[in-house]
Amino acid sequence: MGIEKVTVSMPKWRRLFHGIACAGSLMLLVVGCGDGQQGALRPDLKPVPNLPSGVLNKLTEQQLQTTRNKVVAALDNDQVKDTDLGSSFGSLGQLFHSYDLYDKATVCYENAAKLRPDDYRWPYYLGKMSLVYRDLASARHHLSNALLLAPDDVPSCVSLARTLQETGDMVGAERLLHRAIALDASSAVAFFHLAQIEADRGDLTMALEHYRKVLEIQPEATRTYLPMAVLHRRLGDEKLAAEALEQRGDGVVALTDPLMYELTQLAFGVDQFLNRGLEAHRDERLEEARSWFEKAVAAAPDDATAHLNLGAVLEELGRPREAETQLRAALEIDPKMAGAHFNLGSILAGEDRETEAIDCYRATLRLAPDHNQAQFNLANALRRTGQFLEAAELYRSVLENDPGNPGARRGEARALVFAGNESRAIDLLETAHRLIPNDPGLRHDLARLLATVSDGTLRNGDRSLVLISPLVQGGRGNPDYIETLAMAHAAREDFDRAQAFQKSLIASAEKAGLNEIVAGFQANLERYEEGLPAHSNWQ
Repeated sequence: MGIEKVTVSMPKWRRLFHGIACAGSLMLLVVGCGDGQQGALRPDLKPVPNLPSGVLNKLTEQQLQTTRNKVVAALDNDQVKDTDLGSSFGSLGQLFHSYDLYDKATVCYENAAKLRPDDYRWPYYLGKMSLVYRDLASARHHLSNALLLAPDDVPSCVSLARTLQETGDMVGAERLLHRAIALDASSAVAFFHLAQIEADRGDLTMALEHYRKVLEIQPEATRTYLPMAVLHRRLGDEKLAAEALEQRGDGVVALTDPLMYELTQLAFGVDQFLNRGLEAHRDERLEEARSWFEKAVAAAPDDATAHLNLGAVLEELGRPREAETQLRAALEIDPKMAGAHFNLGSILAGEDRETEAIDCYRATLRLAPDHNQAQFNLANALRRTGQFLEAAELYRSVLENDPGNPGARRGEARALVFAGNESRAIDLLETAHRLIPNDPGLRHDLARLLATVSDGTLRNGDRSLVLISPLVQGGRGNPDYIETLAMAHAAREDFDRAQAFQKSLIASAEKAGLNEIVAGFQANLERYEEGLPAHSNWQ
């Protein structure tokens, strides 16, 4: 099961939202904030920021209010040292910062920096927020102060270097980047910006060396291939440029930044719960993901995405009934959530509730007509319920958008077989096999159809045998392949061999206790004993 981000455009639908809902999509639970108490104001400090009104969910507001109250209490207490008061302001600033309340965080950090001038964290955070506002002069000032207080801090070196780079001070930026690498030779982001500086200077070979170092450290930073392609082209090497372009992706160069990471661990609301759940899901820690998504649902019961993600993970954990409950809750909140209709359809299809699944897939397509996977799943459900012609049309629609989809080609052919158009099905499978010659499913379906087609003039046992033999040799006893091999021999009227292979299948099935499939094998064995070709036994 995959994940789709709400905040970015993805090329295809997947079964789990791989992102967090934007703030505007949340059902906001607010209690009155008022202006709040300010504590005993000091002339050298700015007033404690109030909480914003009407934009926070209940859990977030409670967390911020509790932390703010501690600052107010510290201001009212003459016994509290400046260093402790500074830490309290800094903690409140971090919390505001974690919720992107930058103006309020700035006030707290400025007070913290006055009270704790020895703590590099506060000018560092001020510098990072200045970069958000594109105030490069302020960013340079604050980050320089942070680096003075913590000369060996790599994130401070890199952040200040990037700021200098943007202001045109390439000499200062280069010096700081080399300093960062001396402190941490695995700083991929430092090599990345050094590459940019070398490219601007005209040393394209050295720039490429730095980009290669980035990928050596962070192979997932696939965006690096794009500037590499540009440099290869500038050097006249079109072959290497094309190879780089083929490898480019969306992976960014990451800066290991403990202070900024700390902020992500502070936030306490539905967005953060969703984000942590998604991180756990990416790492396949499904139980942990479930726990975070349950917290998201508890924090915002009216957030459809929280229910959707929880439902998707519950399905992955093999708990379809609970997953169904969550997905229906998501649709109760947002009936136009195509992903919830799709996921619910998949759960229902897995429980053989085909009619309900068909309704869900149709709902998905009404909301997202280009949802190719929903078209494919709907076609499968229609074929399983005997609606063969509509299924064939849907498979054809899938192939218009994805001509290399072997499953859709097999599905269309099978639907046509069941609809009675075996000749057309053979033509489609022959074409598909020519287009995708290495797909074993297409090869097998064509072999079986040629051996079992009801029209004797279309039956071709020799070609069926040519098609199925390589699959049997590499199939390690795959019973489907062996059954089709027996069918091919029967189509060639070599009934002795057909019976021998069929008997071996029956013996293996009985030994494995698979009595439910023995009857089908036995029926074809009786046909071979009577000198008749096989039935296909397709589902």
